[in-house]
Amino acid sequence: MIGSVVVIRFPFVNDEGFKKRPVLVYGTGFPDETFIGLQITSNTKPKIDSRGFDCAVPLHSPSDFQVHQLALNQESVIRVDMVFTLVKSQIVKYLSPVTDAKFLEVQERFKLWYEMP
Repeated sequence: MIGSVVVIRFPFVNDEGFKKRPVLVYGTGFPDETFIGLQITSNTKPKIDSRGFDCAVPLHSPSDFQVHQLALNQESVIRVDMVFTLVKSQIVKYLSPVTDAKFLEVQERFKLWYEMP
């Protein structure tokens, strides 16, 4: 499951409904019914911090996915600054895992963003 793109039911802030949103499964949680997700958005505008780092990892094409037919239908970015703990029951659809190279790019950007060794 880690490295997969899934569509979740993301609740509105006021708890009055949901919107379906894609997320990248970045890690598993404890207990097992939770997972750590990173936001995926079609808002591709760069978000640069004071160090000059961009928090977004581009998803440009189906070649970024292991199963090309299950890729997102528009150019998007994975936001390493938008981290969520989610419950697996929120998943409404499994898409494709990203490629190993793309997941490694996400991990490296995550480490840079959060200044991890």
